[in-house]
Amino acid sequence: MASSAPQNTPNSTIPTASAPSTASAEEPAVNASKIPLDVQSMGADSAGALLGFKLKEAVLQSSFFTLTPGGKRFVLRLVTKPEFGDRPYLSSVYAVALFYQEAPDILPYFLDVRCGMVDAENVQAEINAIFDWTSDLTKKFRYLLTQ
Repeated sequence: MASSAPQNTPNSTIPTASAPSTASAEEPAVNASKIPLDVQSMGADSAGALLGFKLKEAVLQSSFFTLTPGGKRFVLRLVTKPEFGDRPYLSSVYAVALFYQEAPDILPYFLDVRCGMVDAENVQAEINAIFDWTSDLTKKFRYLLTQ
């Protein structure tokens, strides 16, 4: 009877609950490790420079990415130009490409590219769109970091 009593007590649910809790404990450990990301931006236009600066700032504040300039990492390369040459402060066009790079002396692997337009008023919306795009791709190619 003593052996059947522990099965019906709350103590018996702890071993059964511990098995799923270890699986859930592993999930946050995997999610808790941040994905290394480097942001490189080029461009002399004001809206594009603001986009590059705010993008780096967002990566620093992110719970998903960590700004990593070396080692195995994903690299976002942002290139911006004024949309209109005679009005450089109005808006900018940009292209952002995602690469995977194992080391500084190894050529990076191109993964994807995204283009868009940005002005001072929609910088945050573009950062959100770039982050969504980047997180989807880095989840897809995250296995490259473990090899």
